Amino acid sequence: MAKLTELRPMLIANDLTETIGFYTSRLGFECTGMWTPPDHEDGVPVWCQVVRDGVALMFNKGDPEPHEHENAPGLIHADVPEMSGSIYINVDDVDALFAELQPTVETFEWEPATFPHGMREFALRDCNGYLLVFGADAG
Repeated sequence: MAKLTELRPMLIANDLTETIGFYTSRLGFECTGMWTPPDHEDGVPVWCQVVRDGVALMFNKGDPEPHEHENAPGLIHADVPEMSGSIYINVDDVDALFAELQPTVETFEWEPATFPHGMREFALRDCNGYLLVFGADAG
């Protein structure tokens, strides 16, 4: 049986420059890749990847207007940032990460707390509205 080796969500972002800035300057990620189509005169990327430690997230430029997917003829979609759940990131020290991010993150959804399900966690929303939850086993 084949082995799964990595998870890198591909998320939609309205502004990749803002997204790269948020993740690199506020959350300590590094932008390890970006792509701008050669025909884009503005030079603004349409794809990027940010990485911190073993966590990687990829972002595509969103387009709120419904359009046909260029790699799947007949598939119509609109690329807008949305998610019904959260992105849960395991960390080794919740309180240390919270202290590190406090000077650069304006608002937290909740500060570090230990929950009945046995996890200590805090959460924030990124510049696209995605809920990022950072947690560790409270045991």
